[in-house]
Amino acid sequence: MMTPSKATIRAAVISLLMAVAVYLITRSALLALWVVGVAAAIAVAGLVMQRRGATPTDVVKSRREKRTSPLGRALLHDRLPVRFATLFGLVAVLFVAAWFIGYHLLPERALAAAPARGALDESPATLGAALLQILAWNLTLPLAVVIGANLLLRINGYPLGYAHPLLTSVWYGLILGSNSFAVPMPARMAPSLAVLQRAGPYEFAGYCLIAVATYGLARFEMKRFLEGRVERVTPSVPLSLTPTQWLGLASGIALIVLAGWREAAMIAAISGR
Repeated sequence: MMTPSKATIRAAVISLLMAVAVYLITRSALLALWVVGVAAAIAVAGLVMQRRGATPTDVVKSRREKRTSPLGRALLHDRLPVRFATLFGLVAVLFVAAWFIGYHLLPERALAAAPARGALDESPATLGAALLQILAWNLTLPLAVVIGANLLLRINGYPLGYAHPLLTSVWYGLILGSNSFAVPMPARMAPSLAVLQRAGPYEFAGYCLIAVATYGLARFEMKRFLEGRVERVTPSVPLSLTPTQWLGLASGIALIVLAGWREAAMIAAISGR
């Protein structure tokens, strides 16, 4: 009979503690249930994945050792915190640059007519309605995109899912700088640390955690960018995660849920609800 490892148990316990913290902070049972669901998935997945060879670490390590640049090695590092810090650092640099451009070079509301400018098309009637719409846009869709891209393809050794936080951070920076949100702020925000009071940075931290937690699962690879030749990954990578990766995935989801609650509360305040 297969029993959960200590690491799996620790991951599940930490996720449950996170659910309690979410409830104490937000007083929202809905958000807490999201995190409880993740914890349950971790416990079940931990049992399933405990089979010999059920980790992509060795396969990814061989790719990392071929990297000549420190950045490339860090993005494919064995340790999840190193991968996360590197990817999130790149995201932060791109976001700040795009924010600066949006604020100083674009007219206010310049991108208001663009598609995919935010989770909401109009101010929702209630806080709960705003939260559900935000989670559908900021959690469900990106979760499917990032994990699906990581499962599908790696390009020149890098998982395709890394592209999501990198590209969307640029878009968010332009939207923030030009105040082109569906529900705009009273005045647009100049680049400053005040952004840490908004939901965006925490959402991107969550996306980065999800991307680096599932980084080694690609089924296919393109050895040269735009080469046009896609090959099946050899040797085949098992579809499983280590307990640390499951914990990273759970933490990323929890961050996005908390950020969604923060964003919904801000929208409700702007709308006077």
